[in-house]
Amino acid sequence: MDIRSEMKKLRIIPLIALCFGLFLILLVRKVSAQSYYIEDFNVKVDVKEDSTFDVSEEITYRFFGEFHRVFRGITLVNRANLERCREDPSLQCGGFSYITIIGVYDEDGNEVDENEYSLSEESVGTEDRLKVRWEFAPDGRYFNNELFYLYN
Repeated sequence: MDIRSEMKKLRIIPLIALCFGLFLILLVRKVSAQSYYIEDFNVKVDVKEDSTFDVSEEITYRFFGEFHRVFRGITLVNRANLERCREDPSLQCGGFSYITIIGVYDEDGNEVDENEYSLSEESVGTEDRLKVRWEFAPDGRYFNNELFYLYN
């Protein structure tokens, strides 16, 4: 082998490494980790004279990464708790016969259109839940350690 062909090979190696590095950076950006937690959860319960009650919740999420939706699961029945109550009559237990969602509101207090959120029932472990799911950014929204508010 002559020196010129060896020099050409040596020039190509850094170019290949650079391309591979750029590919990895783009890949990591695309599959970056998502994390969130609830920073604040305020609940207001207004008990009516007829024993019904209205519940208002203000939930503050802190997001990092790309997100499309938020959801809130509301336990309707917890079968494990009901079993404990059957075994111990001193406990007072129950669930909800029904829940009516009056509205879902964005961080500015504006009511979210009914077409933008969904309600579904699901079973998770020993619980039956009502799931409220709000698709706030169908194409995704990137958060950099930002707060996001949900009122329902």
